[in-house]
Amino acid sequence: MKLKNIAAGLLLATSIPAVANDSISYDWFELNAGYQDASFGGFTTLGLTGSYSLSDTVYVTGGIGRSTHSSVDAAKATAFGANLGYHAPLNGSTDFYAELGLGYIDPKVGNGNTTYDVVVGTRTIFSDNIEVITDLGYFDGFDSDVDGAFSLGVSGLYKFNENQAIRVGASVNDGDLGGEVGFRYNF
Repeated sequence: MKLKNIAAGLLLATSIPAVANDSISYDWFELNAGYQDASFGGFTTLGLTGSYSLSDTVYVTGGIGRSTHSSVDAAKATAFGANLGYHAPLNGSTDFYAELGLGYIDPKVGNGNTTYDVVVGTRTIFSDNIEVITDLGYFDGFDSDVDGAFSLGVSGLYKFNENQAIRVGASVNDGDLGGEVGFRYNF
């Protein structure tokens, strides 16, 4: 039922007329690496993600990632997924965005799990070179093996030029701290 309510809210939001902020790109791909400090020990991640605009306010994202842990095989997994997103300007320099996604986690040990997530956040341009991205999310699995988790994150995007940027981010996922760095190419 929660998933139906979230989908209905996203559809309602997409019916609101909006003009997108041209300075914020929703057409990019990124290679990223991260570290998550989990209760069973830390693990590293490596991923490739991307985003593509379908219209002035609707976009899709997708990605594939791999997590590794030095001693816990259950933390070693490949994950992939796709999100449908909507964005609208809050003011001249900030966009609000919302995403609804589906994914799949394929662990090295155990059964795979189909997942869903909901993310809302903002993207704010502070100068020609600096953008700050915030997000609040919820992630859960359709199988009982994955417990629901909330996340809160903030990232800084430094744009070297119109096409190339580096992103540095920090997050809290269900109480566990994490960090990530990525190279982004806007097209």
